[in-house]
Amino acid sequence: MQKRLLLVILTMLLVLTSTTVTAQAKEKEIEQADNVSTHKVKINLPEKSNKTYKKRISKKVVSKKVGKLKKGYYVDTRNEKTTTVIIYEQYYSGKSYMYLITKTIETEKTIYWISGKKDLSPKIKKKVGKGVSNAFSKRGWTVKYNVYDNSSSLNTFNKKINFYDDASLIRQIGQFISVINNNFSYQKRFQKVFKEEKANYFGADSLKAVSNSDNYFSYCYELYINEPSRMKNFLPRSYIAIDDCVKKINEKYWKR
Repeated sequence: MQKRLLLVILTMLLVLTSTTVTAQAKEKEIEQADNVSTHKVKINLPEKSNKTYKKRISKKVVSKKVGKLKKGYYVDTRNEKTTTVIIYEQYYSGKSYMYLITKTIETEKTIYWISGKKDLSPKIKKKVGKGVSNAFSKRGWTVKYNVYDNSSSLNTFNKKINFYDDASLIRQIGQFISVINNNFSYQKRFQKVFKEEKANYFGADSLKAVSNSDNYFSYCYELYINEPSRMKNFLPRSYIAIDDCVKKINEKYWKR
């Protein structure tokens, strides 16, 4: 009987501890909001408080849309501002006063509406060209927009590209081009180009871009699309290698 009672007490303590930790975590989350302001009013008490504690009086949450709805092919977005007003009384042990505290918390977040479209958008098709676009669709490849995960990947087994913005999609299409050209980024010809020109790479995420030949190909393809003239000057052999891959795709898929 005593063991059973002890087990019940321990269980209750664990629950209370868990609740306290959760409450602290929520409080910490609120404190890390975009803007937090506190207003205090000191109020005298007829007698001293016998303990320190908080007493919540009210809580009001108001959300409103901010700015215009931004429509996109894969996702529509709009910002939402939330204002939370919490009023509570703060008592202190041995003190004959308390504070009436009004805490105002303002947060802003982005709301997403995913279209679920799996093909290449007209904007991306225009960038990569008709041949690559046709190759992508004719071979049964699809795309998936990631909302909260800022990562991109290419899955050759499922023929799917996961992406989070246009730049990441363009880079993954670069990997797609390498894959359908017999994994060109791993071939000796490109390995040699990679070693000779990686020190001249001038694009984004340079450490990741030059970490291996596969990444280098995809990041250089982004330069090939967005900064072809500059790439011809600084990475001429890389440009030619990627251009050859694109030409092979165009020869086969341009009219399809």
